[in-house]
Amino acid sequence: MTGSQRQALRATGISRSTWHYRVNPRPRTTNPIHQADRAYSTRISQADRERIEERILAGWADNHSVDHSFATAWDEGLMLASRRAWWRIAAGRLFRIQSVNVA
Repeated sequence: MTGSQRQALRATGISRSTWHYRVNPRPRTTNPIHQADRAYSTRISQADRERIEERILAGWADNHSVDHSFATAWDEGLMLASRRAWWRIAAGRLFRIQSVNVA
């Protein structure tokens, strides 16, 4: 059989990278650590999460958005996490509130 590997892969719809790792698989991890359990330097501490959650709840009590609470904290010189992280914490808190109300 003649022809190029690239043409054959293109005809079958398989990328070269996929083919490479099918032929040369990466070594398996013997003891994988779940993403949620990995420790890394930029992880937000539990104490900071609680402080952020308190500010979010205080903002909600005054009918302020998460963005407003974040900006207020930042104006006060308190940069605990990114704006997106504040939204993730707020979503987690809202999920817990809804779970309690449903049960």
